[in-house]
Amino acid sequence: MKLRDARVADLREVASIHVAAWRAAYAGIIPDAYLDGLNVEAIRSRRESLVNEGRSGFLVAEDGDRIVGFAIFGPSPDADLDRFGQLFAIYVAPDEWHKGVGTALLAESCARLAQMGFTNASLWVLRDNVPARKFYEKHGWAADGHQQEGDFGSPVSEVRYRRAF
Repeated sequence: MKLRDARVADLREVASIHVAAWRAAYAGIIPDAYLDGLNVEAIRSRRESLVNEGRSGFLVAEDGDRIVGFAIFGPSPDADLDRFGQLFAIYVAPDEWHKGVGTALLAESCARLAQMGFTNASLWVLRDNVPARKFYEKHGWAADGHQQEGDFGSPVSEVRYRRAF
């Protein structure tokens, strides 16, 4: 497996992974109608600006000629976290779960955030996504007590995690 910066040509595969990972990981957490309505082309289009603008880091994990996961990171927009980086997304193709792809993407994202000058980072995870919460905790992240409600057709609670580098 190889990690590299994302390119525009990768975005259809990235969007497909996004949809597949959401449907697999968030079933029973996010309403089925929302998950069924996820659109690969709309997600691909939204991700294109991230690649073109270059304000955020955007990595893909490749296994041979196939993209198997991605991560997006950059400065935190949370007003109470001055000079924090943030991990915005890590998604891995469901058939590649538990093979080290997420761990590699997380480690490289943290290394890149440190290279950007951040000594701390945050992320938001769905409160009821227990496997993801255990994954982050295993890698040194801890919930900091902040919660917010996301709207995915109905309110869904998110929990903020932090980690120092």
